[in-house]
Amino acid sequence: MGGHGVISVSANLIPETIVRLNDLALAGNIEEARLLESSLAKLHEVLFIESNPVPVKVALHARGFACSLVRLPLVPLSVESHVTLMETLKTYGLGSKI
Repeated sequence: MGGHGVISVSANLIPETIVRLNDLALAGNIEEARLLESSLAKLHEVLFIESNPVPVKVALHARGFACSLVRLPLVPLSVESHVTLMETLKTYGLGSKI
């Protein structure tokens, strides 16, 4: 998309996929990179359903990683957003491991 690198919240959750996306783009395989990026659109969207880094911390915790609770001024993820996040993780094969 014209960038020369990546800053990715999603990379905390799906590092191998983001590395693949970056490698495809750097190799000039733009169409495949775009297809992969577009397949991740819903996950990217849901990881920002509330203030970053709250959703990704919840997602990582659900995947079995020890993530500390958020501190003020951040607040825990709402119940509605939690349900949406968990459903999305399941859709991507990233269901809960705890």
